[in-house]
Amino acid sequence: MAQAAKAALKTKKIDVIADRGYFSSAELLACHEEGITATVPRPETSGNRKKDMFVKADFIYDAEADTYTCPAGKVLSYRYTREEKGLMHRHCWQNDCQFSRLKARCTTG
Repeated sequence: MAQAAKAALKTKKIDVIADRGYFSSAELLACHEEGITATVPRPETSGNRKKDMFVKADFIYDAEADTYTCPAGKVLSYRYTREEKGLMHRHCWQNDCQFSRLKARCTTG
């Protein structure tokens, strides 16, 4: 569709947006090679949503304070970063988590 739109508009570059589930990596590569900038949501790679658990998207990030707010409304403060299998993991903390009524949906730990 993006290639057809680019051709119809007779332009060298175009920016497009796609919904989650309406794209593949091959299509993204084809867009890149055609000078098409595709903006797509990051796919959910965690199986937690299917287990009725929270995923990262359920937490609200406040860039100015460098904190997350959890689905229970608690503010999680940044504590430290560690590397695991080549990926950097930022760890946050909130002392009330152990008493939260939503803990079972947040973590298996």
